[in-house]
Amino acid sequence: MDEISYKLNAEELYYGMVDVAKTRLITKIFKILSMVLLGAMAFVTVVTMKSGSFNITTGYVITIVLALYGYFLPEISAKVQVPTIVKNKAPLSQQLKLNFYKTYFSLSGETFNHKINYQKLHSVVETDDFILLKTAEGSADILPKRAFSTDQLLKFKSILGAVEGLKVKLK
Repeated sequence: MDEISYKLNAEELYYGMVDVAKTRLITKIFKILSMVLLGAMAFVTVVTMKSGSFNITTGYVITIVLALYGYFLPEISAKVQVPTIVKNKAPLSQQLKLNFYKTYFSLSGETFNHKINYQKLHSVVETDDFILLKTAEGSADILPKRAFSTDQLLKFKSILGAVEGLKVKLK
């Protein structure tokens, strides 16, 4: 058993939530559609400017705003949610303790304690700063890599990589 204790500050919580959102399929689809829409709007703008018939309409502005919103949705959502999470002392913002074993991990905070077998996880994703233990497509336990010693991180990644059937994306 290895034990790691940590608390996510507001900035880490923000970036962790953005990283979780960016791993979702729907977020990737929104980003692609938004880029296509922005590209189309840029093309229409150039063509209408060259023809001399360009004018800004309400529909044009709304389309650009919606495309930008779709592209930056993870960042906007996290920016709105983090202050509420911190204010309400939600589990993500509490002092947390992770214990990991060969077949399961336990995560406990001030108001909760859960134990999960690795095979019950949806997937595991490693980002530059976090290990995301995804319990479902849109939710995850956010583990900051800074909380692990080098040996603990290698051991944890080794355990995760050995779990049969688990979708694991490690760096």
